[in-house]
Amino acid sequence: MRLRSEAPARSGRRTAGRAAVVNHAVACCEAGQVTAGRAAHMAGMPRQAFEALLTRRKVWLHYDEADLQSDLATLRGLFSR
Repeated sequence: MRLRSEAPARSGRRTAGRAAVVNHAVACCEAGQVTAGRAAHMAGMPRQAFEALLTRRKVWLHYDEADLQSDLATLRGLFSR
């Protein structure tokens, strides 16, 4: 009697497919095509977990001087109240 199981093959495809989706989300985020929040959603991950993944892969979020100035203005507004 021969038993055949296809579970490992399907599981492997599912894992490879998930990795491809996550890699695509990382690439889109790195290229600045989507925000980190949107990329995390694409990857099906919580934002903090996705940002930790970006850190492990040494992918830095795009943050320029205009972003810094905007953040500083927001902080000034919050603390001047």
